[in-house]
Amino acid sequence: MRSLCLRVAATKETGIEEKKDAARYKVAAAKESLGVIVARLSRLQKDIDELQKKADALQKDIDKTTAALNKKKAEMEGRLIIYRARLRDIYENGQINYIEVLLGAKDFGDFASRMYLLQKIIRSDLDLLDMVRKEADEIQKQQDILDAQMSEIKKDRAALEEKRRNAEEMREQRALK
Repeated sequence: MRSLCLRVAATKETGIEEKKDAARYKVAAAKESLGVIVARLSRLQKDIDELQKKADALQKDIDKTTAALNKKKAEMEGRLIIYRARLRDIYENGQINYIEVLLGAKDFGDFASRMYLLQKIIRSDLDLLDMVRKEADEIQKQQDILDAQMSEIKKDRAALEEKRRNAEEMREQRALK
């Protein structure tokens, strides 16, 4: 009887040890799983921080580009006002006015002076036109850069939000374990 009791006690003790081993295994597995989640969460947080820094730097670039673009547009608007006034003047008075100015000269010296001044006016008009074209091209280039930066920051913010969602999901998983 005594040996039977000892065997029953040994069996119970063996069962308890098996349950303890199973519990230890579950605890170790949970710790390992939690460690993996924490490591992934740490990596995600690092990625989030890097993306945020990149987005902040890009936003500064966008602000600078926008300010430069607005300045260029204001400068161009001033030149366009002058250009439109010159075009209106040429339209209203026509090219014949130039000929009248030249033919109205009293002598050859006056003619040469008038010719020189008319050439300066024509050169000034052509320079103004050239400047307006160049500024329009520059504004378009700045706008293209701004559009590319806006597209990139939109993409980065989407990636940032995705990583934040992933991090939040991992935090919830960690909380459940």
